[in-house]
Amino acid sequence: MRLGVNFLGFQAVWLACVVGAGQGQPGLGPLTAALWLGLHLWLSKRAAGYEGSRSPADEIGIELKFFLTALLVGGALDSVLSIAGLIAFPAHARLDIALHPIAPPWMIALWGAFATTLRHSLNWMRRRYALALGAGAIFGPLAYLAGERLGAIHLAPSFSGVLAVALVWAAAMPFLLWLRERLESASPSSRALARDGR
Repeated sequence: MRLGVNFLGFQAVWLACVVGAGQGQPGLGPLTAALWLGLHLWLSKRAAGYEGSRSPADEIGIELKFFLTALLVGGALDSVLSIAGLIAFPAHARLDIALHPIAPPWMIALWGAFATTLRHSLNWMRRRYALALGAGAIFGPLAYLAGERLGAIHLAPSFSGVLAVALVWAAAMPFLLWLRERLESASPSSRALARDGR
């Protein structure tokens, strides 16, 4: 997959999720994320066919498992932050106020969309866990602060919200990279290559 397409795809989802939520259209983000996932899977399947290291079916399986796991992990982490009062989502940024303080669908969708970058436009961080930790600690809070400026999220005052997000992302980034590598090594194609000594 072309790295530029992957990067731009994620940026489009980020804008749809955050700007949409900030403008009272929280359903726009999940819809855009679903469209991006479909395109991403199609591009990944084509790339697997050309590269030949894994079968297209294996590649799709890895991408889907990783996407869904990132949704669950990220949704749980942001929900914990919300329950703890470290982040909050204004009413106009939620699809259903009754789900408060669980993270809204657009926020959870962002985690899945972010997962699509780790094998592609962010592949340069592969196995560089210390670098991933630092990147998560810096860029995670910056993304949330941008979301706050756009009216999609509120962070707790006195720097506690920023610090909490930094800690969460410092742990999440290396974990997601490690998980992606585990899913790849456990795929049938990868096991077959290992048996053949390739």
